[in-house]
Amino acid sequence: MEHYYITETTTSTDDFSKSFEALVLGSNVITHPLNDKFKSFGEGIISDNFYIGNNVTEAIKDIEVLNSTSCVLTLPRSGKYLTQVSNKTYQNIAGKSGGIVLPVDRIFYKAQTGAIDDLTIVISMAELKPILKKQYNITHINTHYIKLNLKKAKVSAVYSFIESTIQTASNFPHLGESLLIKSNIKEISTLFIADLIADALDFSPITHQSSDLILVQKAERLIENECTNLFTIQEIADKLSTTPRNLQKAFKKHRDCSPIKFLKNKKIYRAHKLIINNNDPTMSVKKAALSVGMSDLSRFSKYYNEMFGELPSRVIDKARK
Repeated sequence: MEHYYITETTTSTDDFSKSFEALVLGSNVITHPLNDKFKSFGEGIISDNFYIGNNVTEAIKDIEVLNSTSCVLTLPRSGKYLTQVSNKTYQNIAGKSGGIVLPVDRIFYKAQTGAIDDLTIVISMAELKPILKKQYNITHINTHYIKLNLKKAKVSAVYSFIESTIQTASNFPHLGESLLIKSNIKEISTLFIADLIADALDFSPITHQSSDLILVQKAERLIENECTNLFTIQEIADKLSTTPRNLQKAFKKHRDCSPIKFLKNKKIYRAHKLIINNNDPTMSVKKAALSVGMSDLSRFSKYYNEMFGELPSRVIDKARK
């Protein structure tokens, strides 16, 4: 377990502890086994200080996490355990309840069943704070633990999102290596957790939107609907009755990317969906590129490789096989 990934199978409690420490920088994790049959394994998507997936532990007694700087969401899929935070104890039961633990000096998980299968999201609080501030004007949280009822619609939706992400990562392992896919899943996960926290704290979303954010959202809808026929920022600006400069500034402020990069990514993603979902035996790189309005095949292949970690020709070969 060279990188101590939580998705790897291990029978070592030390390696299991280090897998958590690798996700939550600065933390110290201590794991005690119930007996010599301890085992841990899982699957999901991992990037810097972020994880979404599941973890199964067998014959575990307890886990102690010291100096956590992350937000940790856990929803038990099977089994049950106690979570102790700030000298208060909460019970997590599969099908009934889970929880969100916010940064705290000590978290203590105590198993109540021989095996536990947890759906988990781990996000650095540094990633979450700006969203809470911007979307809900939350600047201070006076609790370290938020209990989640699995029967509530939003919690159930997050449960389903984690499960579908696990299934996607399992069926399309090369997508799990794509920086774009990881970034998108991380952003969605952060928004979901921020909303669950805001709900628990009784904060409503800020409904006011600036004119430049509205412009960005209109541009995104336009690109979504007409990406094949759009090629320049001038074309996008003309259809929105604005200037390229205004559009550029709005995207930089709210999306940290250019409109053209957003358009390019949309074209590449659409071509990718065509490649993997089409049983056409005549499918080729040229055909995929032209279908989204890209005639430069070498540039198309370069962008595709950057986004999905493989050349489109290789993905087409795999799809045929």
